[in-house]
Amino acid sequence: MFFYEGYNCPVCGKPFRETDDIVTCPECGAPHHRDCWKQEGHCHFAADHGTDQQWKRPEEAKPESVPGSGSAQGKAVSYTH
Repeated sequence: MFFYEGYNCPVCGKPFRETDDIVTCPECGAPHHRDCWKQEGHCHFAADHGTDQQWKRPEEAKPESVPGSGSAQGKAVSYTH
């Protein structure tokens, strides 16, 4: 397992592989293929920087509910943009 396993590039939509050349946004940490970053010229999520919609790794994101609170207990959280 590598750090970006299970993530897709937000530009091309392809899943990251361990051998890919991956860069991350210095603002939000979103991973991109280097060529995709160059193609866009900036983070794919740049418009969301500094807002509540800013990209976050799922384990850093605020869960929709707290286990044991009675609502949606154990609900999986999915993030797409």
